Amino acid sequence: MRWDGKAWNQVQDPSSGTLYSVSMDSPDDGWAVGAYEDDCTSYGSVEGTLMHWNGSAWDWGTDSVDNISFRSVAMLSATDGWAVGYQCIRTKLNNIPMANGESVIMHWDGSSWNVVNNDAPFTIDTLNSVAMLSATDGWAVGRAAGIGAILHWDGHTWSPVSSPTPCGLNSVAMVSADDGWAVGGKNIWSTCSQTSVLLHWNGKVWSEIVSPVSAQLSSVTMVSPDEGWAVGDAGVILHYTNFKNLSINKTGAGTGTVTSNPAGIDCGTNCSYSFDNNLSVTLTAKADTGSSFTGWSDNGCSGTGTCTVTMSAARSVTANFISTPTSTYRIYLPLAIR
Repeated sequence: MRWDGKAWNQVQDPSSGTLYSVSMDSPDDGWAVGAYEDDCTSYGSVEGTLMHWNGSAWDWGTDSVDNISFRSVAMLSATDGWAVGYQCIRTKLNNIPMANGESVIMHWDGSSWNVVNNDAPFTIDTLNSVAMLSATDGWAVGRAAGIGAILHWDGHTWSPVSSPTPCGLNSVAMVSADDGWAVGGKNIWSTCSQTSVLLHWNGKVWSEIVSPVSAQLSSVTMVSPDEGWAVGDAGVILHYTNFKNLSINKTGAGTGTVTSNPAGIDCGTNCSYSFDNNLSVTLTAKADTGSSFTGWSDNGCSGTGTCTVTMSAARSVTANFISTPTSTYRIYLPLAIR
């Protein structure tokens, strides 16, 4: 499906398989990945799909890839991208066919997709999501035995990073090198007790944040450091905000308005607004006719000039207006008597 600014429209797909992820580096270049067949069982079949958008149509960027199911793709440019998923490994135990998954990472160099190994000392069953900040900074998450697998790319190697959860991870979204989120939870392949998992990266460690829901979370995306969205089972939608509320109290017998820069407060009628965390907001008061503005109070504001507050927390500022009645003068003119 393609969004044209007004509606979602279906675009012809040369694949009849399942597509799990799409990433565009420009309107004329992008990749979609998935699996034509995705049954990693003793007698099943797995066949991966890599499709390329050339600006006018989707085409098979490469032939289908045997025994690999791609779950996520992230493109940095037309010559630099990553895809992750799992490879179905088939063996025999006592002459009985067996099958199990092992994670796979592939890199696009502008001409071909190539397998890149990771340095994890344990087997990762699958990687479900990849997010790239730059050519030297990226993350991939998935599932291993008894752990939510997390890998970091430093430009040379995919290396494991300590994970605080035993549950599988389904999605990762990075805002910056020191701010990112991953989500997951219990599913049919996991034995963990938590059904819903939220992790946050602060630049040093991944920490678990208590989830407000019990549903497994399948995808997360961040709009900014202060706003993001996560979705999951049973139609669950989570909205993350780190905005700080600024409220204006007007006192006194007079009237007037208080406005803000950046826009948001127009009090008037709109005397409360949520601003981005740590944003500097300047307030200006203007008295109505017949009133005077006598000054600010609260949160370090005083005097009759502008008031500037930093929204590192919720703030409340008071503006005082007094009534200044207009004086009435009578003018008496002498009468001329003739």
